[in-house]
Amino acid sequence: MVGVPAVRRKHVLTPEIIEALKAALLQAELPDEIYKFTEGDDVFVFRPLLRKDYLEILGFSQTSQGNVTNEMYYQKVCEKCLLWPDIAYDAVQWDVQRAGIQESLARFILAKSGFLSPEADPDFYLEPLSESRQDARPDPAFLKTLEEQSDFPLHLAGHGHRWYVVRPLKRIEWSQLVQKNGDEEALKVALVERAIVWSSTPGKEKPDFAQELAGTVDALSQVVQLTSGFLSQAHVERL
Repeated sequence: MVGVPAVRRKHVLTPEIIEALKAALLQAELPDEIYKFTEGDDVFVFRPLLRKDYLEILGFSQTSQGNVTNEMYYQKVCEKCLLWPDIAYDAVQWDVQRAGIQESLARFILAKSGFLSPEADPDFYLEPLSESRQDARPDPAFLKTLEEQSDFPLHLAGHGHRWYVVRPLKRIEWSQLVQKNGDEEALKVALVERAIVWSSTPGKEKPDFAQELAGTVDALSQVVQLTSGFLSQAHVERL
């Protein structure tokens, strides 16, 4: 939770509050990407879940010895990302909110963090409060140079506001990484890091996933699996 003055839910969300929230995020060295979630008369402002936030929530789940319910998970997501009003820690508690608000808000937070999007619902309205920033698509000549230098067919993948060039993994690479990384999350990171040839992360060829959207590793690991022959849409014909 970013240290900004608490604003009660019945107060009006003003441009000044929005700018104050963005400034507080920047001061905390977090991206100033924020969204407004509206459901009926309820309005909430949130930021996406970062990879480091997600790992902290997973750590909480592990220390709880598997006794974490979906409700507890959604609450942790909201506590990490809700900026306005300060409902997660203030006197206005979730217990007095409508029963489904917390889950719905958490699902939209996860959607904007790179996880699967929730189903469209006409009663929900999600509005970005910061300008959508997309890194410049890499120049075709640069991509051709990368491809000429590679022994593998390369693929350009876009996720969030980043671009990634990934290659497929050989079976021996896959097996070695699986043996070295018993933890599922660690394995996903290792697979993605091995497969990335280039990324649009400023000043870095390899991204720092702790600072990227929480769902980036999951999304890219699926790309790596697909390009490496897993999840293949192969055609099988009965003879």
